[in-house]
Amino acid sequence: METELLKSFVTVAEELHFGRAAEKRHIAQPALSRHVQRLEGELGAALFDRDRRNVALTEAGRIYLDEARAILERVEYGRRRVERARRGEVGEISFGYEAATLYNVFPDIVRLYREKYPDVSLFLHEMVTEDQISALAEDRLDVGLIHPEFTPKDLEGEIVFREPVVVALPDTHPLAGEARVEVADLAADPFILFPRRFGPEKYDRMIGLCAAAGFAPNVVQEAESKQGMVGLVAAGIGVALLPASVSSLRRGGVVYAEIDDADRSMEMGLVWNPKRATPVLTGFLDTAREACRGLNATDFSGAGVETSAGVRVPAAR
Repeated sequence: METELLKSFVTVAEELHFGRAAEKRHIAQPALSRHVQRLEGELGAALFDRDRRNVALTEAGRIYLDEARAILERVEYGRRRVERARRGEVGEISFGYEAATLYNVFPDIVRLYREKYPDVSLFLHEMVTEDQISALAEDRLDVGLIHPEFTPKDLEGEIVFREPVVVALPDTHPLAGEARVEVADLAADPFILFPRRFGPEKYDRMIGLCAAAGFAPNVVQEAESKQGMVGLVAAGIGVALLPASVSSLRRGGVVYAEIDDADRSMEMGLVWNPKRATPVLTGFLDTAREACRGLNATDFSGAGVETSAGVRVPAAR
């Protein structure tokens, strides 16, 4: 049944005048009359009693008026839902993130997205980079927030955030009063690191920083979380190289110093499968870029932070 027939019927029922109803519908009166006749033919019942001077609903017409209005309301509701889906305003999205991002971009991305798209179901999954890449390949994840050095060639990636590496020192350390240190100054210190299986590329990056300074770090203890690493530093077990945003974890017994060496930054990037692009994904990516552009050095109580949206990640070959 055509919705135009229903609209014409409802308008005539409300106006009880074919001429006024035709004007309200912006169609010719004969066309309006044909709409009503076609509808009556499909239903097999007269909807109006009409003569030269009066138009009135029949009993069947009064009953069907409520139904016609409900149908039109449902059609309009469906149209609005489709339009919102086209704009990415309804649906669901699964977002993977590295635990380290809880201290920098993750809260801002999630907060802004929930404000802009309250009717999209957002599913959050804390996962290391390797697990996120596997989940993206298996369609268990829509978008990830990872250390992007090894983005596979079949995934699209974009660097959205950069921050310096800092060193966490016990407050009794000889360098505790220094604002900036060189990695080479830490050659004799015991190091605290996370297990390599939690992030081989991050682990290798930290080892590489030490190797570039001319030494292999003496790793005396591993911790599975940034909080754990900071706690071990406070206990005097050793020093730890960490993203600058972790310096927001203020606690007694720990001080932070910037690394003076050039090119000592860590990157975070969005990654997704371009073959599964949807309006919801597009909305999420745009919002994440916006959130990252809004960050600056004052958002963290440690070293300066640089953000960059739209930087393409070269695919691994």
